[in-house]
Amino acid sequence: MAKLKVGIIGAGMISEEHLTNYSRDPRVEIAWVADVIEEKAKSRAKQFKVRKAVADYRKVLGEVDAVSICTPPAMHLQPAKDAAAAGKHVLCEKPLTMNAAQAKEMASACAKAKVQLGVCSARSNLVPEIAISREYVAAGKLGRVYYARVTSMRRRGRPGLDFWPNVTWFLDSSKSGGGAIMDIGCYDIDLLLKVLGAPQPVAVSAACTTGIGSQRVPKGVVHDVEEHVTAFVRFADGCTATFETAWATNMDGNDFIVFGTEGGIRLRPLTYFGEDKGKTFDRKLETKGRKLESLQSDFASACLGKKPEPSTPGHVGVKIMQIIESALKSAKTGKEVRIA
Repeated sequence: MAKLKVGIIGAGMISEEHLTNYSRDPRVEIAWVADVIEEKAKSRAKQFKVRKAVADYRKVLGEVDAVSICTPPAMHLQPAKDAAAAGKHVLCEKPLTMNAAQAKEMASACAKAKVQLGVCSARSNLVPEIAISREYVAAGKLGRVYYARVTSMRRRGRPGLDFWPNVTWFLDSSKSGGGAIMDIGCYDIDLLLKVLGAPQPVAVSAACTTGIGSQRVPKGVVHDVEEHVTAFVRFADGCTATFETAWATNMDGNDFIVFGTEGGIRLRPLTYFGEDKGKTFDRKLETKGRKLESLQSDFASACLGKKPEPSTPGHVGVKIMQIIESALKSAKTGKEVRIA
């Protein structure tokens, strides 16, 4: 079988994960690494024994079947469109784009070109707990799912401020699109959409907070993004969900709960809550014996025709961006935002 030839666009920190996982997949050959700072591309290429490093990915698109886009969010759309126009599959880092309109543009470009578009927020859903939870929901073991709550809170976890001091673009909305909800909230939204079968969001109401704790940004660094978001989402099927996402809090908290009329699921630890002949019970679910692919291997499987689409395909990425954009807009206006 011919190998899937892949190019890496962007040689920053996250590219190391892509290169590591592709290197472990015998079905994949890494053809080149590209970065506008060519020395960074050369360094990554040398690290992973990739033969070619370039500054302009456009000059070498013809040499690959697929690309991983590992640039900051503001630089996701154009490489994806260029790759799609050249007939190349696209795996794009999270958040997919800066806003929902760009997400639709990217997804449409890939659909028109009939190439795969994978979204890297899928790295959070490629675990046995999510696969089992989805199976329980799909099999009707929860009955009608009516509500979910997902909480992810870091005590002090603002990139560019609390760690990774050289990546202050995370704090600047013109480069990142948003703060906590863009960076880690996209994972939580991805997880829930995966478990629920990707229902269409129709409305979002949210509130945001910033300025938590004593740590302040260095002089000259732009910090205009939210640090804590609470978003209430309505879906077309009648289900609702609350997402609590924080880069910085004064306590810790992580949870994932799905409520149904006949049962419930909690992710950590994986537990099914049910009823039998009028008596309620809790059952911890085993994950042994389940093996799931890495994000890059999952993408390669879709590109090679082993599965219909990546774990989080482009059309689901659009829904994630609709929720994020609507939450940020609602927090600014103080009003619920409807999604067309």
